[in-house]
Amino acid sequence: MHILKQYGYPKAEEVLIVEKDFEVKQIVLVTDGHSNTGGDPCAAAANAEKNGVIVNAIGIASPNSKGIEEVEQIALAGGGCHQIVELEELASSMIMLTQSSIQGTIEGIVNKQLRQIMGKDIENIPPNDRCQIIDLIDRLQDEVNLKVVILIDTSGSMADKLLVAKESILSLFKSLETRKGKNLIAVMGFPGRNGRTSYTISGFTDDLESLKQNLEGLRAEGATPTALAIRDSLNFISDEPKGGLLLKEQII
Repeated sequence: MHILKQYGYPKAEEVLIVEKDFEVKQIVLVTDGHSNTGGDPCAAAANAEKNGVIVNAIGIASPNSKGIEEVEQIALAGGGCHQIVELEELASSMIMLTQSSIQGTIEGIVNKQLRQIMGKDIENIPPNDRCQIIDLIDRLQDEVNLKVVILIDTSGSMADKLLVAKESILSLFKSLETRKGKNLIAVMGFPGRNGRTSYTISGFTDDLESLKQNLEGLRAEGATPTALAIRDSLNFISDEPKGGLLLKEQII
């Protein structure tokens, strides 16, 4: 599929071939603490990035928290962005990082293909053509399909934060409803019960009421096996591979 031809770029036959199954995949990890079991979460994030999955991280600020630096390092290793927020800012942070990750991923793909085919990136394209490419990026942000796994730290320290986390997930879902592309959201928590590293709270859904009902399963207990939870999330989001060029992202 020549996406620039679709939007009137004059040399569309020479650049930017993207398959119809173009899809952005993300995982959003929300945590208030430092990983304390299960290996190195930065290595897990780097492995996700290696497999085409961008990892972003949101840290909930709390007194004497040791996890703030780790949140930044996870995002860096995963090729993504991070934010440290107060609890009341969680919803807006989820929305902002999700949207900016879509844009950043599409821009990265566009620039990569421009460099491969034309030997230059978007900043070096003539102004008139550059405007058309920017318009294309804006349109693709709205039209590509989106698949998000929200990975919630449900360790004991999150007990008084889960209600806000639940409301934030629903706010993110509602913010995506105006997009033209299909949106599927899943929610995973960690740690799981009976020695499991994580558990599925809600499978992929585009139904708000179903998501609301499933979020009643949020609970807080146990340690913080962040690395293993990232691994589980990567396996979960990669379980249904599609053809074409896949854009995969994780927000942690």
